[in-house]
Order: sequence, then structure tokens, then C-alpha cells
Amino acid sequence: MVKTDCEANKFVANYLQENYEWIIRAIASCEENFGVDDVNFSAGTEENHFNVELENKTLLGGWQFKYDGDWNPYFTTGIYNKLCFKSTQPPAGTPIYFVNATDAHGDFARGKFQRILDAHACLSFLAPDGIILFNQKGLKEAFVGYADYFVRHTTAFKQKGKRLWETKAILDLSKGRYLPCTPPIELFEK
Repeated sequence: MVKTDCEANKFVANYLQENYEWIIRAIASCEENFGVDDVNFSAGTEENHFNVELENKTLLGGWQFKYDGDWNPYFTTGIYNKLCFKSTQPPAGTPIYFVNATDAHGDFARGKFQRILDAHACLSFLAPDGIILFNQKGLKEAFVGYADYFVRHTTAFKQKGKRLWETKAILDLSKGRYLPCTPPIELFEK
């Protein structure tokens, strides 16, 4: 089965390889395996390099990270009203977003966030105005706690199942590296 965000993964892979000379090779994985390897890339030099997995999350619906250099208010205030924080809420104005902390059965060990950490993978968020990229160190620094969010567990397969409260790992987007770019707008259509 082909990943629903295959073309977005290809865009991220191509962008990273074309814009960063220390990335030797970047390949998008389009076969769905529910892993954390949407993009595999090699970094370093031809003689001395390491391989890294990257989990890419595409923000559907056209949400931009920034407008005229300032964070989109959705990420700094609007999203706060949709979350029920399990720990201390981040300071007001902190740009946040999230990734699944648990799997569909409420298991933290099998949740996307823990699997990214266990794999020493990177994480990216793709929006119409760019990419926010977290390396492993930045991802750990960006983690601000857990919150519940009322949502369908997955948007894959046009799932029509019931909504539920799901635990998310909340991340401070400002701890990632913002890479401004202009991906094709059709990558963000629901």
C-alpha cells in the first residue's frame, strides 16, 4: 500500500538533498509500513557518513507556520484552546504543535513520538510556507509535555471512525529549524 503523503515525502527528500550539501542522499519511502522512515537520508561525506530516518508530518488544510516572519497565531494561541494539557502549559505565545504520544490503544511505548526517539530519527513538519526540521537533540529539547486532543486517530484511508480524546506529545516549534520553501499547494489538500 502506498503512503497517503508519498508526494509530500518526496518533496521533503528532494528539498533537503538539493539545499544541504552535507546530505549526500535522501530517498522518500512511499510504501506504507507505519514506521518512522518517511525519508531516509545519508549525511556527512562520501567517506564518512551516517544514515538517518525522518518522520514527516504534512499539515493538511493549508496552515502556514508564519506570516510575514511572525508565527501564525493558530500555533501560538488558537491551538491551546483545543488541547487539554496533562502537565504545565507552555508559556503564552510559544508556537506549538504535536505528534501522537500513544498508539490507537493508548500505549505510549508504541506511540509515534516514542518510536521516533527510540529510532534516533528526525522529525519534520511540512506546511505551505516551509519545513520545520528537528534533529534528535532538538526534538528532545522541543518536548514540553503531553496534552489530550479530541480527534480521529488517523487521517489515513479517509477514516470515518469515531472521534476520541488522544494523547499528543506537544512540541515547541521554535526549537526546530524553520526552512522556508514553497511546496506545491496540492500536497496540502484534504
